[in-house]
Amino acid sequence: MFIIQFLRFLFGYVKFEAEGVFCERFINLCSYNGVKIWGIVKKQDKITAYILARDYKRLRRICRKTSMRTRVKKRYGIPFILRKFRARSGLFAGAAVAAALVYTLSLSVWNIQIEGNTRVQTAQIQSALESIGLTEGVRRDDIDTESLRHELLLSLPELSWAAINLNGTSAVIEVSEAEPTDTNKDDTPCNIVADRDGRVISVDVYRGISNIQEGDAVVKGDLLISGVVDHLNGASSFLHASGSVLAETESEISVRVDYDQIRRVRNGRVKTKRVLTFFGMEIPLYLGTEKENYELELSEWTMDIGGVNMPVKINTGTFYFVDNVSVTLSEEEALEQARQQALQTESSRYQSAEILERQEFVQYDEKGLTLTIKYLCIENIGSEEKILINDTN
Repeated sequence: MFIIQFLRFLFGYVKFEAEGVFCERFINLCSYNGVKIWGIVKKQDKITAYILARDYKRLRRICRKTSMRTRVKKRYGIPFILRKFRARSGLFAGAAVAAALVYTLSLSVWNIQIEGNTRVQTAQIQSALESIGLTEGVRRDDIDTESLRHELLLSLPELSWAAINLNGTSAVIEVSEAEPTDTNKDDTPCNIVADRDGRVISVDVYRGISNIQEGDAVVKGDLLISGVVDHLNGASSFLHASGSVLAETESEISVRVDYDQIRRVRNGRVKTKRVLTFFGMEIPLYLGTEKENYELELSEWTMDIGGVNMPVKINTGTFYFVDNVSVTLSEEEALEQARQQALQTESSRYQSAEILERQEFVQYDEKGLTLTIKYLCIENIGSEEKILINDTN
């Protein structure tokens, strides 16, 4: 029964109404002429029934013989559904083209992801992949993952292991990095000398002879660990001294800030420009360049379908135009600016030091102020100094 209903829906059928005094004869002639109708309901001089759309025209001859009048009340099936969209044939054509395009694109790799690297830069791995033929747009059938894996390891000795996994239109490159080895070990004879003044807290000699003790005061240039070893037989040998010498040091950072300054202030004008990246091609979506002063903020949007990044990106640059404006800072504002600048210098200069004490001193004048911060730290004060050896015969 289901198959019959499906076939009727596939070919299309109509519900019609026939009116006249010879309803029974009309039904008999339909049966006699092989015109199949079903679902017949008779009310007085009127019947309603269903017929295949292709057979409806055959009722005309039967109606003339029986003086019956017919009219369609409702239409069903795929042919009538498609007829509604005849004016939108372009929509179906576009959908078909889009489906073909998606299928064609699915045969290639459009997204390359690199995972597991920390020391080796992603750009370096991407360059190596391009050199061995794994780039965006390459067909999946042309990718020999095992062969490419070996070529990648050969081109990058920094990697100890790699795997190439294909997932749809994405290629996920998983890598492990080799442990760094000291292949460029420097054996040039040298001493360890003080690169600043301080009071020695601890001495840890890895190689060489210590020339100081804990508690000693040293000045810049003093010998801390010697690379010259004197033997009992009177001979001397030279080696590459190494070690760690921690000392209390005193140092300072000085920052000057003027009250009158020129600042770049956004004037409210904003312009947005976009660049479309389509399968590796960059297409600017704007005209001209900006010559005025501006601050630029960049953002990127990547097409994502079902959690998979597609090779379609839009890079957006927002230009905030600025004017140079003269401003006068108060003493509090100038001091806060000086502290911020000093903090930036401190974070880079004392990155490997332990700060024990910090003291601020501020000197004001008519044009601005000078902030001086004095530090008491514990840090490694040793630095290498080559030993000059003169050969004499």
